[in-house]
Amino acid sequence: MKFSMIGMSLFSGLAFLFTNYKNRLAPIGKSNVPELKNANTGQTRKDIYEMLRNQAFMYLPEQPGPLSPSKNLHVYGMVMDWGMDDSTATIVSYKTGDAGLYLSTGGRLTGGEENVNVTIAAREFVCLAQSYVNKATKSEANSLPENDVIKFHFLTNKGIYTGQEELKNLEDNSSSWLELFEKGNNVLSELRLKR
Repeated sequence: MKFSMIGMSLFSGLAFLFTNYKNRLAPIGKSNVPELKNANTGQTRKDIYEMLRNQAFMYLPEQPGPLSPSKNLHVYGMVMDWGMDDSTATIVSYKTGDAGLYLSTGGRLTGGEENVNVTIAAREFVCLAQSYVNKATKSEANSLPENDVIKFHFLTNKGIYTGQEELKNLEDNSSSWLELFEKGNNVLSELRLKR
């Protein structure tokens, strides 16, 4: 029940963000019309989204601790991709408290270091991820999820691990990934409130 109310609220917010950016930035006409490019950089919304998402996977913490050659697996960041309506929302969180939301339709919200609530939510998400990383598998590719699928990418001292879940299993509370998903959604909520 708790997830249903929170999930619907967040889903509505993401749907609004997707629609808002699609309507404001999408080219007019058929879908095979090339996407508009930024006059200054020549980049499309998709180019910028892919660049930001790729940077999220390349992030390395400044503290040497989590990357030390330890036998233990340490999670220092999370990338949660949510596939919906042929678009993707990517929620990024790091142990430092930095966080961001990147939309494949062209929007982004960043913050964390300057907002205590975002920092706390991001740290809690990454901290909880430590107890989920053993459910994930080591991954070389960081592909986007299909519609109605959530992908959890764990950034660790031993590489990237990935797990995924269908949205319907999260909605009906039958997923073993539910608590982690809720923590990721909490980051999203705090980023949206910060706007």
